[in-house]
Amino acid sequence: MKKTRNKKLLKVWLVLAIFMIAITINARATDVVPPETFLIPDQVNDYSSGISFVPGIGQGIPNRMFQTFTPSVSSLAAVDLLLREDIDFPNDGYTTTINIRELSPSGSLLGPILGIATAFIPGPKVLALQVTVRFLFSTPINLIPGQMYVIEWITPPQQFSLSWMAGYHNPYIYGSGYAPFQEPLPLDADLVFTTYTGLYWAFLIEQLQKIIDDNPETPLADKIEDVLQKVETADEEFNKNPPDYQAVLGNLEGAVGDLEAAVKDGLLNPTEGEKIMDLITRIARQIAWNAIEEAIACGGDQATMDEAQEYLDEGDALRGEIPPKFKDAINKYKDALAKAESALP
Repeated sequence: MKKTRNKKLLKVWLVLAIFMIAITINARATDVVPPETFLIPDQVNDYSSGISFVPGIGQGIPNRMFQTFTPSVSSLAAVDLLLREDIDFPNDGYTTTINIRELSPSGSLLGPILGIATAFIPGPKVLALQVTVRFLFSTPINLIPGQMYVIEWITPPQQFSLSWMAGYHNPYIYGSGYAPFQEPLPLDADLVFTTYTGLYWAFLIEQLQKIIDDNPETPLADKIEDVLQKVETADEEFNKNPPDYQAVLGNLEGAVGDLEAAVKDGLLNPTEGEKIMDLITRIARQIAWNAIEEAIACGGDQATMDEAQEYLDEGDALRGEIPPKFKDAINKYKDALAKAESALP
């Protein structure tokens, strides 16, 4: 994926840094995303040569930049980009966007979009200020470890508004930076970024424990203790060698049933209950999805894998209803898991 330096291209796109001041800006995100303490870095390029690339220069050139990366984990929760405020950065701030894409079958960077996240960079403008911008995904993105993906940064339409800091000579060996011509052109540089996976188990357990601690000796605490016990049992099954994934999803389904009862009985605020049930359902879906991917990678029976995918899609549809049917969704994910396991050769 690497190519030699195109000096002419770099002269067009290069902007020298005047000075470096690093600050961190958190992206806007929904409450169900694990906070920073539950994020684990995966892929990192933190080397900057003091250069940055400004997209959108020239008529007809798209206002976007690309960086490919190769994850070692199966879930993407957040991405950091190191951006720089340039001369045209708006004083009232700017909301910027990233897409996570698959490569297309032909190897193009403009494959299917897997997830979108936005982040707000507040004003006023500070010329040449370097800003670590965090993009949090409200739903974790499922990835295949070892397969290459694309970070696509959608940039301000104004030239010299924001630029993406980079390091010369491709310091990140599992991907590359690309300039945004009509077809993305590889650079002799990698853009500065970090990808994160989320500790959703730990975050879930902490959220349940907090409800218990905040409501001591109440019917709500008693009900949430039942939920916590099922979640902890699911976690134990998950960490066995080998894991018992059917037992994991069975316990998660029971936990969601208890939460639904707590909401129905007026013990638990519906909004808070929905957030926790959605988080539990995500974990169940991730396990089912991983099993399908394993079956595909091992050359499993195609018809059975198709059935597994159908169950997964049915679960997604139930989770997307208003109001969501979380317990029914997990039941479908259990069916998807069973089919995927049976498809293995």
